[in-house]
Amino acid sequence: EYVMDDTRFERHAGDALTVNGKPCALKSVRASEATPADLVILTVKTTGLNQALKTMERVVGPNTLIASLCNGITSEQKIAERFGWEHTVLGICQGMDAVFLNGALTFTNAGEIRFGAIDELYTRCGIAHTVESDIAHRMWAKLMLNDGINQTCMAYGGTYGSATEPGSEQRRCFVSAMRETLAVANAEGIELTEADLTQMV
Repeated sequence: EYVMDDTRFERHAGDALTVNGKPCALKSVRASEATPADLVILTVKTTGLNQALKTMERVVGPNTLIASLCNGITSEQKIAERFGWEHTVLGICQGMDAVFLNGALTFTNAGEIRFGAIDELYTRCGIAHTVESDIAHRMWAKLMLNDGINQTCMAYGGTYGSATEPGSEQRRCFVSAMRETLAVANAEGIELTEADLTQMV
């Protein structure tokens, strides 16, 4: 079930969604009518996290686990502050190239979830995932990638392809921005390396 606040539910009730050109129907529920779930997966932009935490209050029960797929390294802290660390699962999404415009989702690579728990549940549900022995390291590696690729694409008006073109100015910018995050991660006690940077590129 996809839970959304009541106003958004009404606004999008008649929307048609496609995934790679094929119709996709999602069962949506008003937040006011939601009931506790075993697992809540937060799939919002970080700017929408605070509202999402309010929206999901009726969905979180005593045994609910919450997994955030937000980019960055702060969403889990905000979840834990509101609902407790006992409900919070560390994780990140990577490897996808999805674009969503006007109700149409397109992608070539679906990506996967990287996390440190709930392997059995994701396996039963058929969700692509990898269990990480050091999820904090993986989260910082993904942040490093996003800091490089997203800023470069925005600054140059480029694409993933142009930003990774060998020898290009965009690629130089992409890698330089990643190295800034690598330095911050190291200062925070996360042992990111040049090998991590190369793997993410």
